[in-house]
Amino acid sequence: MPDTARQPGDIVALAVVLALATVAAWRSVGYGLWSYGEPAPGLFPLLASGVTAIFAVLALVGCLAGSAPSDEFDPEAAQQDGPMLWGKLALYAAVVLVWPWLMVPLGFVLSTALALFVILRLAEGMGWTAVAVVLVAAVGLSWLVFDRVLGVPLPAGLLGA
Repeated sequence: MPDTARQPGDIVALAVVLALATVAAWRSVGYGLWSYGEPAPGLFPLLASGVTAIFAVLALVGCLAGSAPSDEFDPEAAQQDGPMLWGKLALYAAVVLVWPWLMVPLGFVLSTALALFVILRLAEGMGWTAVAVVLVAAVGLSWLVFDRVLGVPLPAGLLGA
């Protein structure tokens, strides 16, 4: 039976996530939460950071409630998570860094579709059909919600209006 206890580093990492989420929630309130009968700029950051903080607290409680870590090193348990996938990490990091810069020249739809393609096809290795379905659903639904329902002005880029 594998030991489910967390290392002290896990607790520290979760505490850092909780602290960052708390600061982000506090800062987002300064942007306003509701204005003229519509969501203000701070509402969605508050919701995202609030959910992050809740899950960080739940994970911390789980870590602290677990059994004490064993002093013995178990090589089989260490291999269960697998090796660090540096190529996948590099693709995710590239998407996070490049996607915002592509938003204005390409527009929301094209830059988001490209970012999702890189993540789903290249980093995660999903098949073409699954990638196409997820791309159409995710990009279409997010454009519909933000542009049409909430009236958030998204960059049009190469697609024009």
